[in-house]
Amino acid sequence: MAMARDGLLPSFFSDISRHTQVPVKGTIATGIFIAILAFFMDVSQLAGMVSVGTLLSFTVVALSILILRYVPPDELPFLLSDQQSNVSGQLLDAFETDVAGMPLIQNDVAQDKLRRRKLAAWSITMVCFGILVVVAAISTEGLSSILCFILSGIGGMLVICCLTVLNSIDHAGTKESFTKSGGGLSGTSQMSSLQDACFMCPFVPFLPVASVLINTYLLLNIGAQTWIRVLIWLGVGVIIYIFYGRGHSLLFDDVRRPITHTNDDHADATLS
Repeated sequence: MAMARDGLLPSFFSDISRHTQVPVKGTIATGIFIAILAFFMDVSQLAGMVSVGTLLSFTVVALSILILRYVPPDELPFLLSDQQSNVSGQLLDAFETDVAGMPLIQNDVAQDKLRRRKLAAWSITMVCFGILVVVAAISTEGLSSILCFILSGIGGMLVICCLTVLNSIDHAGTKESFTKSGGGLSGTSQMSSLQDACFMCPFVPFLPVASVLINTYLLLNIGAQTWIRVLIWLGVGVIIYIFYGRGHSLLFDDVRRPITHTNDDHADATLS
């Protein structure tokens, strides 16, 4: 239903019944499709596919938390949800206006921000690489104990060092610290939920990295046959997105439209 509201699926799946306030059409359609799959497939096969989907979602969310905290986009087309966000946006614009009159300070601030973003981005990348090395070494059958120990040690040290670097870097601790007004979307439910999850998550970066580590281990040990079915299923999803979702997405026009900050924008966002 949420994907259909954002334009990624036909509006058929977002139709709400007036009497029950439930997406009856989408529920019936997906229920029939799932029943057909359950009739022709083994339950354990379906369970494996569901597990992969869930673990992939959790992994993406954990990585998104790290990215939004340490390497947030400069401009986001999210609507401001309350007066506090509106005031924060005005204060941010005023600060940027003041700094604009001081080119040396502005240049130093920009360079320092760029250095921290690059360091954080490389640290996140190396954490993911280290996790893959550790999990691959542990999960590979037939690997000698010495080689497994060496690879695990290298990957583990890489993860620990990069975690230390990330922990020493300042990151966005509140939603207002990088949220800016702009756009006029009505289908930003998933993005808003991701933002809320990002700034409610404690013990960053340790908890997201631990989540990625555990999920990666489970994903690599879930079985080759399950992964083949999941890749086929993902291929079907990519085809749907390319030929329908991308062109009908509510974000399609908004991403290409430059985001400007004016008093009228703040007023409109407050009214919204």
